[in-house]
Amino acid sequence: MKIKQLFTAVMLIMFVGKTIAQEEKTVKNKSWYVPDYVKAQFAGNIGMISLGAGYQLFDKVLYSELLYGYVPESVSKADRIHLLTIKNTFPIYRKK
Repeated sequence: MKIKQLFTAVMLIMFVGKTIAQEEKTVKNKSWYVPDYVKAQFAGNIGMISLGAGYQLFDKVLYSELLYGYVPESVSKADRIHLLTIKNTFPIYRKK
């Protein structure tokens, strides 16, 4: 019974995600310091919870992000951990 409910929830999320997708808009009067996107990440060697801002550079050839990560004491079994990370991504293939 739980597998059926999980499958239904996943399928619902997939279909809703496709129906309310955002279109790409170009803002011509944007200042250089305003980020192109924001990012939230759960786990993944940058803290238990990470938040940050990113920029698309060189005509979307390089994605560069500055993320702040946090690990609470309950998870680290020691002191709280604060992380500051720069993450770069080079897309190899793009599908339209």
